[in-house]
Amino acid sequence: MAVELTPVETRAQDADFVRQCSLTGLEARLPLRWPTPPGTPPSPKHTYRSHYVYLGWQDLRDPRTWEHLSDFDLLLRLVDFAGLRPVLAQRLGWTSGRGWCPFDPVSMFLLTGWQITNVWNRAKTLGHLHAPRYADYAWRFGFKEGVFPTEGGMRYFLTALGRNSEAGGETIVVDWDNQRCLEVAVQYLNQLIAQSVALIREAGLLSPEAWRKALLCPDGMIHDAASRMRCASVQASCYQPTSLQTPRPCPAKEEGRRGCDCDTLACAETCRYATPRDAEARFVWYSGSNQSPDHPNQPADPTQAQKKPGQGRYGYRSLPLQLADTARRFDLILLDDVRPANEREENPATALLLQLPAFYPDLQPDTVTVPSIHLTSAPFKPLTTPTERSSTWVNVSPTVLSASCVTSPSVRPPGKVSTTGLAMPPKVAMPPSKTGTSNVCPFMAYHGAKPSSSWLTSGPT
Repeated sequence: MAVELTPVETRAQDADFVRQCSLTGLEARLPLRWPTPPGTPPSPKHTYRSHYVYLGWQDLRDPRTWEHLSDFDLLLRLVDFAGLRPVLAQRLGWTSGRGWCPFDPVSMFLLTGWQITNVWNRAKTLGHLHAPRYADYAWRFGFKEGVFPTEGGMRYFLTALGRNSEAGGETIVVDWDNQRCLEVAVQYLNQLIAQSVALIREAGLLSPEAWRKALLCPDGMIHDAASRMRCASVQASCYQPTSLQTPRPCPAKEEGRRGCDCDTLACAETCRYATPRDAEARFVWYSGSNQSPDHPNQPADPTQAQKKPGQGRYGYRSLPLQLADTARRFDLILLDDVRPANEREENPATALLLQLPAFYPDLQPDTVTVPSIHLTSAPFKPLTTPTERSSTWVNVSPTVLSASCVTSPSVRPPGKVSTTGLAMPPKVAMPPSKTGTSNVCPFMAYHGAKPSSSWLTSGPT
């Protein structure tokens, strides 16, 4: 019986991977520099309360350094993040050198990555940053002794990135039935993901076959809101002002619950049971199962159905579009979006597929997998085969990305998408099994959501 290799063992037997991605193979190219897109203006700020400077990788030659080295520690030594400074300044919306003296955005970026990688909250992260034990991290992030950001400063950094991600107004317009046009905003934070993918490709981590015959998979990940849920039925109407002339509808009452009368001063602007700091957060039941909701083992009588397993989640859902490298058994995130947890994913997932030529002109998609459905906010039937194909035309301009997709509104994402410069055959496959996964860079527009995924890994080890 053949012994099945782990992803790490598989990569260790890849001669090209070992030659290119070992420390010896990378040494002549170090540091790997974060790519700054041509034409990016320099940061308008000239002074900062911290200042990131790449500090080298030479300590990796000491075998003792590797005894307690994490993937994040390795990144700090292999990658020079200085090229991120003008990119982050632009994404933060900085247009003038006047005003307050901020922290270096690269310092804040690395601090946020440190937090997400270790699954800490902001208070714990800042506590460790102050501790002498972690002084080497503060030094590599570029913070001066005793001058550190606050929890509010960390929150503002992420909030500003999220708020400015859609500031350009560019959209993808998806027309499903020649009558309904669904407009999906283009997220500028995907530029950071595209730059991190370029960095990984430069390092040789990705096999050439994975790019020439790309296996793509739209996916979903739940992020809990920072606010505690008060009402499971909260909707957009709960955040609209109410008056005697135009009373606010109560979705909870419409669902047969007690709800709120919204007749007090506390409910004048928003319902007192809503969460103003997480206005887009929604409740969803997460079953934690890949089983189709209409499988043959379900009782014919719905009243005899057993209690639905799973748990309620209140927050958001990120929708990463992943690229799988089956040869080296890991995957990367190419594009991402963040939506309310209960929002259906086919429309933003289609919009992400349509944006691929703009972000990755040389990518050659071959197969798009159909993800399993494990989130329910309303009953619907997932697509498991390409029951209907459609043609999509994309017009890329400096100001507007538009698309027209003609298909039946009852059908899930089409099995075939034909775009300008992008031709994909109607292959449908389930996600590749037994492949090690590693996120390139999660979408950072959490809008108050608690981070719950890895930030940036060193790729295959």
